[in-house]
Amino acid sequence: MPNGDFILTSEKGVALIEISLGRGLNVFDSKAVKGLSALIGELGQTDVRCLVLTALGEKAFVAGADLKEMMPMGRMEAKNLCLAGNKLMEKISAFPVPVIAAVNGYAIGGGLELALACDIRLASEKASFSLPEVSFGIIPGYGGIMRLSRLVGRGRASELIFTARRLGAREALDWGLINAVYPPTELLPEAMRMAQTIASKPPLAVASAKKVLAQSEGLEASKAYLLELGEFSNLFGTFDQLEAMRAFVEKRDPPPFKG
Repeated sequence: MPNGDFILTSEKGVALIEISLGRGLNVFDSKAVKGLSALIGELGQTDVRCLVLTALGEKAFVAGADLKEMMPMGRMEAKNLCLAGNKLMEKISAFPVPVIAAVNGYAIGGGLELALACDIRLASEKASFSLPEVSFGIIPGYGGIMRLSRLVGRGRASELIFTARRLGAREALDWGLINAVYPPTELLPEAMRMAQTIASKPPLAVASAKKVLAQSEGLEASKAYLLELGEFSNLFGTFDQLEAMRAFVEKRDPPPFKG
Protein backbone atom coordinates (compact mmCIF):
# COMPACT_ATOMS: atom_id res chain seq x y z
CA MET A 1 0.00 0.00 0.00
CA PRO A 2 2.05 2.99 -1.20
CA ASN A 3 1.17 6.51 -0.08
CA GLY A 4 4.14 8.36 -1.57
CA ASP A 5 6.25 8.63 1.56
CA PHE A 6 5.80 5.09 2.90
CA ILE A 7 5.17 1.77 1.20
CA LEU A 8 3.37 -0.84 3.31
CA THR A 9 3.26 -4.50 2.37
CA SER A 10 2.18 -7.46 4.48
CA GLU A 11 2.56 -11.21 4.16
CA LYS A 12 2.10 -14.09 6.60
CA GLY A 13 1.80 -11.85 9.63
CA VAL A 14 4.84 -9.71 8.79
CA ALA A 15 4.33 -6.06 7.81
CA LEU A 16 7.06 -4.15 6.00
CA ILE A 17 7.19 -0.36 5.88
CA GLU A 18 9.67 1.09 3.37
CA ILE A 19 10.48 4.76 3.84
CA SER A 20 10.65 6.73 0.60
CA LEU A 21 10.42 10.40 1.47
CA GLY A 22 11.82 11.72 -1.79
CA ARG A 23 13.43 14.70 -0.04
CA GLY A 24 17.18 14.24 -0.31
CA LEU A 25 18.43 11.53 2.04
CA ASN A 26 15.01 10.73 3.50
CA VAL A 27 14.76 13.99 5.45
CA PHE A 28 12.36 13.49 8.33
CA ASP A 29 10.25 16.66 8.33
CA SER A 30 7.01 17.25 10.26
CA LYS A 31 4.90 15.90 7.39
CA ALA A 32 6.82 12.62 7.46
CA VAL A 33 6.57 12.37 11.25
CA LYS A 34 2.79 12.76 11.13
CA GLY A 35 2.43 10.42 8.16
CA LEU A 36 4.41 7.59 9.74
CA SER A 37 2.64 8.11 13.08
CA ALA A 38 -0.75 7.72 11.40
CA LEU A 39 0.38 4.61 9.52
CA ILE A 40 1.78 2.98 12.67
CA GLY A 41 -1.45 3.75 14.48
CA GLU A 42 -3.55 2.09 11.78
CA LEU A 43 -1.25 -0.91 11.60
CA GLY A 44 -1.53 -1.46 15.35
CA GLN A 45 -5.21 -2.30 14.87
CA THR A 46 -4.47 -5.21 12.50
CA ASP A 47 -3.40 -8.80 13.17
CA VAL A 48 0.24 -8.19 12.21
CA ARG A 49 2.69 -10.24 14.29
CA CYS A 50 5.95 -8.46 13.49
CA LEU A 51 6.85 -5.17 11.80
CA VAL A 52 9.99 -4.35 9.79
CA LEU A 53 11.00 -0.72 9.18
CA THR A 54 13.49 0.08 6.41
CA ALA A 55 14.06 2.54 3.57
CA LEU A 56 14.26 2.20 -0.17
CA GLY A 57 17.76 2.24 -1.63
CA GLU A 58 21.08 1.85 0.16
CA LYS A 59 22.14 5.42 0.94
CA ALA A 60 19.94 6.48 3.83
CA PHE A 61 17.58 5.03 6.40
CA VAL A 62 16.53 8.47 7.65
CA ALA A 63 19.02 11.33 7.55
CA GLY A 64 17.53 13.51 10.25
CA ALA A 65 15.16 16.45 10.44
CA ASP A 66 14.66 19.23 7.92
CA LEU A 67 16.84 22.10 9.18
CA LYS A 68 15.23 24.52 6.73
CA GLU A 69 11.88 23.77 8.34
CA MET A 70 13.28 24.07 11.87
CA MET A 71 15.39 27.21 11.45
CA PRO A 72 12.60 29.83 11.74
CA MET A 73 10.73 28.04 14.53
CA GLY A 74 10.06 29.68 17.85
CA ARG A 75 9.91 27.84 21.15
CA MET A 76 6.25 26.85 20.89
CA GLU A 77 6.64 25.54 17.34
CA ALA A 78 9.73 23.62 18.40
CA LYS A 79 7.84 22.16 21.35
CA ASN A 80 5.00 21.00 19.09
CA LEU A 81 7.48 19.41 16.67
CA CYS A 82 9.15 17.63 19.57
CA LEU A 83 5.82 16.41 20.95
CA ALA A 84 4.82 15.01 17.54
CA GLY A 85 8.16 13.21 17.20
CA ASN A 86 7.91 11.78 20.70
CA LYS A 87 4.37 10.58 19.99
CA LEU A 88 5.64 8.69 16.94
CA MET A 89 8.58 7.11 18.79
CA GLU A 90 6.33 6.06 21.65
CA LYS A 91 3.88 4.47 19.19
CA ILE A 92 6.75 2.41 17.79
CA SER A 93 8.18 1.57 21.20
CA ALA A 94 4.74 0.57 22.52
CA PHE A 95 3.66 -1.20 19.31
CA PRO A 96 1.96 -4.42 20.45
CA VAL A 97 4.34 -6.70 18.53
CA PRO A 98 8.12 -6.60 17.91
CA VAL A 99 9.50 -3.98 15.54
CA ILE A 100 12.75 -4.58 13.62
CA ALA A 101 14.72 -1.69 12.10
CA ALA A 102 16.67 -2.70 8.99
CA VAL A 103 19.07 0.25 8.77
CA ASN A 104 20.42 0.41 5.24
CA GLY A 105 22.37 3.69 5.28
CA TYR A 106 22.59 6.93 7.24
CA ALA A 107 20.63 6.89 10.51
CA ILE A 108 21.20 10.46 11.62
CA GLY A 109 19.39 12.48 14.28
CA GLY A 110 15.73 11.55 14.05
CA GLY A 111 16.74 8.55 11.95
CA LEU A 112 18.79 7.11 14.80
CA GLU A 113 16.00 7.97 17.23
CA LEU A 114 13.60 6.06 14.97
CA ALA A 115 15.88 3.01 15.05
CA LEU A 116 16.30 3.31 18.82
CA ALA A 117 12.52 3.16 19.29
CA CYS A 118 12.49 -0.28 17.63
CA ASP A 119 13.03 -3.53 19.53
CA ILE A 120 15.78 -4.92 17.29
CA ARG A 121 18.23 -3.10 15.01
CA LEU A 122 19.93 -4.80 12.07
CA ALA A 123 22.28 -2.84 9.83
CA SER A 124 23.96 -2.86 6.46
CA GLU A 125 27.76 -2.67 6.36
CA LYS A 126 27.20 0.76 4.80
CA ALA A 127 25.07 2.05 7.67
CA SER A 128 26.24 4.81 9.99
CA PHE A 129 24.76 6.33 13.12
CA SER A 130 24.94 9.76 14.75
CA LEU A 131 23.09 12.32 16.85
CA PRO A 132 24.50 15.58 15.47
CA GLU A 133 22.03 17.95 17.14
CA VAL A 134 24.52 19.76 19.42
CA SER A 135 26.36 20.87 16.28
CA PHE A 136 23.20 22.82 15.39
CA GLY A 137 22.73 24.35 18.82
CA ILE A 138 20.01 21.95 19.99
CA ILE A 139 19.76 18.45 21.47
CA PRO A 140 17.97 15.26 20.34
CA GLY A 141 14.27 15.77 20.97
CA TYR A 142 12.53 12.51 20.07
CA GLY A 143 13.63 10.41 23.06
CA GLY A 144 17.07 9.66 21.66
CA ILE A 145 19.02 10.71 24.76
CA MET A 146 17.03 8.42 27.05
CA ARG A 147 16.94 5.42 24.72
CA LEU A 148 20.60 5.64 23.69
CA SER A 149 21.73 5.90 27.32
CA ARG A 150 19.66 2.88 28.30
CA LEU A 151 21.00 0.87 25.39
CA VAL A 152 24.74 1.61 25.45
CA GLY A 153 25.26 3.23 28.86
CA ARG A 154 25.60 6.83 29.93
CA GLY A 155 29.30 7.16 29.12
CA ARG A 156 29.04 6.06 25.52
CA ALA A 157 25.79 7.96 25.01
CA SER A 158 27.50 11.09 26.36
CA GLU A 159 30.40 10.64 23.96
CA LEU A 160 28.17 10.24 20.93
CA ILE A 161 25.86 13.14 21.83
CA PHE A 162 28.50 15.64 23.03
CA THR A 163 30.89 15.07 20.11
CA ALA A 164 28.21 14.49 17.43
CA ARG A 165 30.56 11.98 15.84
CA ARG A 166 29.39 9.24 13.52
CA LEU A 167 29.64 5.53 14.22
CA GLY A 168 30.13 3.02 11.43
CA ALA A 169 28.18 -0.22 11.48
CA ARG A 170 30.96 -2.36 12.98
CA GLU A 171 31.62 0.09 15.80
CA ALA A 172 27.89 0.37 16.44
CA LEU A 173 27.80 -3.42 16.74
CA ASP A 174 30.70 -3.37 19.21
CA TRP A 175 28.86 -0.76 21.29
CA GLY A 176 25.70 -2.88 21.41
CA LEU A 177 23.77 -0.23 19.50
CA ILE A 178 22.74 -2.77 16.86
CA ASN A 179 22.21 -6.54 16.87
CA ALA A 180 23.93 -7.59 13.64
CA VAL A 181 25.62 -6.32 10.46
CA TYR A 182 25.03 -7.73 6.97
CA PRO A 183 26.16 -6.98 3.41
CA PRO A 184 23.68 -4.53 1.83
CA THR A 185 21.99 -7.15 -0.35
CA GLU A 186 21.45 -9.47 2.60
CA LEU A 187 20.06 -6.94 5.09
CA LEU A 188 16.38 -6.95 4.19
CA PRO A 189 16.19 -10.73 3.53
CA GLU A 190 17.77 -11.34 6.94
CA ALA A 191 15.40 -8.89 8.61
CA MET A 192 12.41 -10.52 6.96
CA ARG A 193 13.68 -13.98 7.92
CA MET A 194 13.91 -12.91 11.57
CA ALA A 195 10.47 -11.30 11.37
CA GLN A 196 8.96 -14.47 9.93
CA THR A 197 10.53 -16.50 12.75
CA ILE A 198 8.97 -14.14 15.31
CA ALA A 199 5.62 -14.23 13.49
CA SER A 200 5.62 -18.04 13.65
CA LYS A 201 5.75 -18.05 17.46
CA PRO A 202 2.67 -17.91 19.71
CA PRO A 203 1.71 -14.24 19.40
CA LEU A 204 0.32 -13.79 22.92
CA ALA A 205 3.61 -15.03 24.38
CA VAL A 206 5.66 -12.73 22.15
CA ALA A 207 3.47 -9.75 23.05
CA SER A 208 3.73 -10.55 26.76
CA ALA A 209 7.50 -10.86 26.55
CA LYS A 210 7.72 -7.47 24.80
CA LYS A 211 5.48 -5.94 27.48
CA VAL A 212 7.66 -7.24 30.32
CA LEU A 213 10.86 -6.11 28.60
CA ALA A 214 9.49 -2.61 28.14
CA GLN A 215 7.69 -2.10 31.45
CA SER A 216 10.26 -3.73 33.74
CA GLU A 217 13.02 -1.36 32.64
CA GLY A 218 13.95 0.82 35.58
CA LEU A 219 11.75 -1.08 38.04
CA GLU A 220 13.21 -2.53 41.20
CA ALA A 221 13.66 -6.29 40.99
CA SER A 222 10.66 -7.23 43.15
CA LYS A 223 8.24 -5.15 41.04
CA ALA A 224 9.73 -6.40 37.78
CA TYR A 225 9.30 -9.95 38.99
CA LEU A 226 5.64 -9.37 39.83
CA LEU A 227 5.06 -8.02 36.34
CA GLU A 228 6.74 -11.09 34.83
CA LEU A 229 4.80 -13.39 37.17
CA GLY A 230 1.48 -11.92 36.07
CA GLU A 231 2.21 -12.22 32.36
CA PHE A 232 3.60 -15.75 32.79
CA SER A 233 0.57 -17.08 34.63
CA ASN A 234 -1.96 -15.33 32.38
CA LEU A 235 -0.70 -17.27 29.36
CA PHE A 236 -1.70 -20.61 30.88
CA GLY A 237 -4.97 -21.96 29.58
CA THR A 238 -4.68 -20.22 26.22
CA PHE A 239 -5.04 -22.26 23.04
CA ASP A 240 -1.48 -21.48 22.00
CA GLN A 241 0.04 -22.56 25.32
CA LEU A 242 -1.92 -25.81 25.45
CA GLU A 243 -1.25 -26.76 21.83
CA ALA A 244 2.42 -25.73 21.85
CA MET A 245 3.20 -27.80 24.94
CA ARG A 246 1.09 -30.74 23.79
CA ALA A 247 2.81 -30.77 20.40
CA PHE A 248 6.25 -30.74 22.02
CA VAL A 249 5.40 -33.63 24.36
CA GLU A 250 3.85 -35.59 21.50
CA LYS A 251 6.85 -34.86 19.22
CA ARG A 252 4.83 -33.24 16.44
CA ASP A 253 4.49 -29.84 14.85
CA PRO A 254 1.97 -27.56 16.55
CA PRO A 255 -1.07 -26.28 14.66
CA PRO A 256 -1.08 -22.63 13.53
CA PHE A 257 -1.12 -20.39 16.58
CA LYS A 258 -4.23 -18.26 16.99
CA GLY A 259 -3.15 -15.57 19.45
